[in-house]
Amino acid sequence: MCSIPSSRLVRKATKSDQSAPEIAQDLATEFGLKPEERRNCIRQLRLVRMGARSVTQQICKKWQWFGNTNRQEFLQWLEGLVDHTDAHSSESDDE
Repeated sequence: MCSIPSSRLVRKATKSDQSAPEIAQDLATEFGLKPEERRNCIRQLRLVRMGARSVTQQICKKWQWFGNTNRQEFLQWLEGLVDHTDAHSSESDDE
């Protein structure tokens, strides 16, 4: 079973205008993935995109709540979110 580095999956999922199946097909060709591995890759790509959407929605909601008058508070909240996210590293971060 071929393993695609997590960082590669995240980069592809967040910096591409292609659909998850299209990205998975490119990766399947590059890494010689079997059909089952390709399907798993599609699921992983979709999860990454869901996570990115969730964070983006959180930021947009907070920006609307803070508004233009409280930029410093918003930036402090955003810095806290980044610190919180960075604190949750996983073993797959090193792959």
